[in-house]
Amino acid sequence: MKPFTSGESYYGAALQAFAADEGAVMSNGTWIIGDLLRRSRERGSYTAVPFPQLYGRSAMWADNHVMVLLKGGTSDARSRHAALAFLKFLYDEGGVWSRTGQLPTRRSVVVLALTNQEVSSAPHFAPHEVAGAYPSKPD
Repeated sequence: MKPFTSGESYYGAALQAFAADEGAVMSNGTWIIGDLLRRSRERGSYTAVPFPQLYGRSAMWADNHVMVLLKGGTSDARSRHAALAFLKFLYDEGGVWSRTGQLPTRRSVVVLALTNQEVSSAPHFAPHEVAGAYPSKPD
């Protein structure tokens, strides 16, 4: 039986292979959702769907992004101010991130996402009130 992948594929090559119909399933980050949804409208294409339920619960694996500014990591006050301004920009734009399925950076963005029809009706958006760790074994 031929394996589905060589195990040696890099991100760009894997993405191109999926786009060329050389793969049936692709698990990827939410940054690609917009492009995938646009392409999914093409006739004979594919669709993006939520992960299936795990252990009979509406849950899935999730990850996060951590923005870090190391103490003493900038050479001068101007650079530090610019870095903090950039981090604040990322924090303030949580609503933009949530349109692609990113976990919002703060509760106010969750409320906005729930009231925004464009966001809440997207097929990959299924808001969860509580996040938690995987169970150590199935229920």
